[in-house]
Amino acid sequence: MSLSILDEHIKKHSFKRCYLLYGAEPYMVRYYKNALKTAVLGYGDAMNLSTFSGKITDINNIVAAIQTLPFFSDYRCIIIENSGLFSSTNELSTYMDTIPETTVIIFAETEIDKRNKLYKAVTKIGQVEEFKSQNENELAKTIVNKLAVCKISISYELAKYFVVRIG
Repeated sequence: MSLSILDEHIKKHSFKRCYLLYGAEPYMVRYYKNALKTAVLGYGDAMNLSTFSGKITDINNIVAAIQTLPFFSDYRCIIIENSGLFSSTNELSTYMDTIPETTVIIFAETEIDKRNKLYKAVTKIGQVEEFKSQNENELAKTIVNKLAVCKISISYELAKYFVVRIG
């Protein structure tokens, strides 16, 4: 999946039931996790948000959150971070087909195993995005684009200079 497709989902509010964001760029994983959460729920809707962080041993809490319908909202959002679910065997993959259309699950992981059943289930019903380390040219383009959104113009050469000097 390309980032343009992910940006389009956010812009048009047409979501898949599940997103897996992972890779060597923690900033990009965090950025798209928060962008998806804001697009799904809007600002300040904590009632329809469930967050699970860290190593997860009990899947029942996640299954209960999946089965809960949204309250005064179109969607319910479940964020699961650094759970280890994609590097170990678990039964969560059996529940992936039962996710309601009103629920969006966002996995933000650091390590995954592409042979895992959960990974295969997520690729079947959702979107998977790997954020690889960007080189200096890609980082400079990202800086120019991010500043352009804020109505600040900067030359590509100056952005590249910042990347070289700061890292």
